[in-house]
Amino acid sequence: MTIFASNKNLIFIIIIVTILWGFSWVSAKYISMNMPLMELTFWRFIITALFAYITILIFGNSSIKVPKDSLIWLISGGVFMGLSQIANFSGLEIGYAGLGSIIFNATSPIFSFIIAMIFFGLNYNKFEVFALLLGSFGAMIIFQFWKLDINKIIDSGNLYFIFNSIGFAFVTLSSQKASQFSSAGSFTFYMSLIGALIVLPFCTISSLLLIFEKDYIFYLNLIFMAGVAGGFGTTAYFFAVSKIGSVKSSSFIFLVPLSSIIGSYLAFNEIIEIWSIIGGTVAILSVYIFNSKKWK
Repeated sequence: MTIFASNKNLIFIIIIVTILWGFSWVSAKYISMNMPLMELTFWRFIITALFAYITILIFGNSSIKVPKDSLIWLISGGVFMGLSQIANFSGLEIGYAGLGSIIFNATSPIFSFIIAMIFFGLNYNKFEVFALLLGSFGAMIIFQFWKLDINKIIDSGNLYFIFNSIGFAFVTLSSQKASQFSSAGSFTFYMSLIGALIVLPFCTISSLLLIFEKDYIFYLNLIFMAGVAGGFGTTAYFFAVSKIGSVKSSSFIFLVPLSSIIGSYLAFNEIIEIWSIIGGTVAILSVYIFNSKKWK
């Protein structure tokens, strides 16, 4: 992937990834209504691993061999990804999906920043902190947080969404450390396989086999969500993380809610409200401030 190594190309790649991730929420919305969530997550991990392997074959300059120095980071990435998904679905069972989306997109970049600061001695300035808070506020505006029932906000089940956000932050940081010794493709490949193994004990054989009874629309959405956005998109994201860092890369997650809104409009003709435009503008501004050299 050396042809993408310049910062401008990397930023372009991350923006494309956020669009893919945002649109994948639309696919997830469809397929999650047609299959148990935990079993769906298992197959999602398997398909993501397959597409990550295809990415390795396409570029041909990386291998799935695991250097000893990266083993701990590959394992930790897979474990945190698996645990974050378990936390996510636990939250969906007793919490609220809409609020969970707000919590994840509004807090994941912040947790990545805090973890990098504590464990890796990240240097920061006041503009970066301001940009992160601004991006979090933009994400909340998109989902119109003021309309939420206060009882839903304090519901204990929603704490699982916090754990999901923290887990993904550790995944991102693990990918940055692993990139010193292995490729982004191999990290995505093994992370997904380990995640599948962690989720598997929570699945039933009968529910897993339901995957073979679906129609082509289900399969197309599953391939886009797990393969294109998951395998190709996540590998590209981790490649960017290896070049420009986990915190800078994760700041672009603030753009995911906006692309999700646009995807819902294109797929389901859902109305784009004025608050989505305002929140999306704030999110874009936050990403610009965080990544602009003018503020360094």
